[in-house]
Amino acid sequence: MGSHSAEVLQREGRQGWDTLWKEQYTPWDLGGPTPALARLLSSSPPHLALSPGANVLIPGCGGGNDVIQVAKSGRTVVGLDLSETAIAAAEERAMAQGPYPHNPPTLVCGDFFTALFGETFDTIFDYTFFCALPPVLRPKWGSRMLDLLKPGGYLICIMYPLSPKDSVLEGPPFPVWFEAYEDVLSPGFELVEQIEVDSHESHERRKGRENMCIWRKK
Repeated sequence: MGSHSAEVLQREGRQGWDTLWKEQYTPWDLGGPTPALARLLSSSPPHLALSPGANVLIPGCGGGNDVIQVAKSGRTVVGLDLSETAIAAAEERAMAQGPYPHNPPTLVCGDFFTALFGETFDTIFDYTFFCALPPVLRPKWGSRMLDLLKPGGYLICIMYPLSPKDSVLEGPPFPVWFEAYEDVLSPGFELVEQIEVDSHESHERRKGRENMCIWRKK
């Protein structure tokens, strides 16, 4: 993501995410929906993790590209981000790309660990959210995912940036590996599927550094 992001976040803490959005320094925002998620949304028959009536949460939704994609598919979706500027951009994009088959996306500015949704979800999609968190928060991330999903609910993770196990590099994005997810999810989740992210579905700088895993809450 670059040293500038790390410098801003080290100086300002979590508020730095909003500063980066205000500066329009958002190299993690690819400017469009995630192709690997689009493949799942359009699969026939519908993928179990994204049934037609699924209620979906996308934490760290940024400018809302994936939130809009899910809403366009007819699912109900909530996007959450810590940055007010990101949520404002997402709301503007969502309004411009309507109407929607069912409900427009709901966009919430808040902290993933403390936000009150008043509901649990069928599916949560995480892409570049896990890797944005300091590794010390990963167990808390796993517990929160467990709390927010319905029994039998699905967690779809695109793991990025895949790195050798126990790599220690400055982030965000902090390096990840399969066991980093497994360690914090295995007590309450079971792995149901691993899906290769094709090279044509990855941004050029992410090719060969990402893969998808789908977990189900026990």
